Amino acid sequence: MRLAVTRALCIGLVIGVAGFAAAAEKIYDVSTATIVSPSATRGADRAIEAWGFEAGEGFSPGYIEGQAGWTTFASSVTEGHIDTANPNDGTQHLRISQDPAAAAGTNIGAFSPEVSDAVVDTSIVVIFVNIGATGGADYDVVPQAPSQALLTARVKFSSAGDILVLDDLGAGLTFVDTGVDYIPGSYIPLQINVDPVANTIEYSYNVASIYSSVAGVFAGTLVEQLVILSDNNNSGESADFDSLVINRGEVPVELQSLSIE
Repeated sequence: MRLAVTRALCIGLVIGVAGFAAAAEKIYDVSTATIVSPSATRGADRAIEAWGFEAGEGFSPGYIEGQAGWTTFASSVTEGHIDTANPNDGTQHLRISQDPAAAAGTNIGAFSPEVSDAVVDTSIVVIFVNIGATGGADYDVVPQAPSQALLTARVKFSSAGDILVLDDLGAGLTFVDTGVDYIPGSYIPLQINVDPVANTIEYSYNVASIYSSVAGVFAGTLVEQLVILSDNNNSGESADFDSLVINRGEVPVELQSLSIE
């Protein structure tokens, strides 16, 4: 009888642990609707926008809300923020750390100002990403088109260390594993090229192609804004972002070669 009870307890523990793991599994948002900032701002109608988050651009250390037109999610009054601890270039950068006042699983982060909504042939995003370590939060880079109320692309740096891309392989939108792991602790350039005429979205990381969209341009056709977010499931790490360029229109040679100064 005691052996039977022990076995039953062990089985119950295994089921309980499995149930907990299933309950803790992250469910990813695959909506193509624009992620909305509660205090969105409009930038200048320029074909190229670039941010190094430096003092000369109107940024100072601290909460980024309201700085140089950048805004944040309503869920946090501290993240993202301008920091000086680990710039890719210059002396300042954008950092997203855990907000202990917001629940785990809550989106926190920053929105760039919206740029020109003029129709263009090609949009290119380049951003240097440095995630401190794996095993913590997911971090997403999301180019979007508010004038179309649609996302244009979405890249997820998952807590497991994988780089995932939103795409439709024929059974609806899902996050597809590119097969490439990100490099924690180092600034690495991510580039996203959106070409609505050719119906392509191309993704590069560390100056190498990592994925081509199977569905082509599946939602928005423009890049008018960039959203950088975390799910606030940190495990001691932070993520740093710097040297951001949104180019809309003719592709400069330096961006074609995935090298920006």
